[in-house]
Amino acid sequence: MTFKLHTTDLSPFGQRAKLALRAKNLLGETELVDTFGGTDALEALAPMRQIPILEHDGFILPESQTIVDYLDDLIPAPALLPDTATGRATARLLARIADLYIAPHFLALIVGMREGLRVDQIVVVFNALNEGLGFAEHYLRPDQPYAAGNGLSVADLALAPFLFFVPHFADFYGVRAFPNTPKCAAYLRAIGKADPIDKAFAEMETAYKARKAMLKN
Repeated sequence: MTFKLHTTDLSPFGQRAKLALRAKNLLGETELVDTFGGTDALEALAPMRQIPILEHDGFILPESQTIVDYLDDLIPAPALLPDTATGRATARLLARIADLYIAPHFLALIVGMREGLRVDQIVVVFNALNEGLGFAEHYLRPDQPYAAGNGLSVADLALAPFLFFVPHFADFYGVRAFPNTPKCAAYLRAIGKADPIDKAFAEMETAYKARKAMLKN
């Protein structure tokens, strides 16, 4: 069984798919294709031209959550959904919140690192981001290291890579991280120590520092 994943370590969506491969002990059987230099070549694989894209024995699959679901169906254990109906629903809901209410604001912040944002634009973007974090805050449990259930789930694979960037962006733009979402902040601290999230965070830290250095030049 061999896989090829088109991704970058800087992408939260790419890390979601990579985390699923790690969780299923498939990363050693996966060729990682770094797409940091551009995405034009991706059009031959999927019309959306976005990472991540997974290739598996001739089957080509885009979209990070779809990749996670596919890998969970392909390799059932360890499962990436909790073992109760409420746990599974909560995990799926948190992943959905990450995609709909947190992720959209990251592109503006990433582009803003290169092109600059006015103070009023920074306020608007972070207000919207903090609202999305508030939605996640409502469903996070303060007494558990994982977002849903008793172990790693699709919720962690979706949320953790985005929350990783919140303090970094806050520092870059001179605003306060997690001003109204203490459970999100506590979750980030706890999940960052859990395997394999810790490995993803180390990769993302390296990629973020490289991006900042490139922008300075």
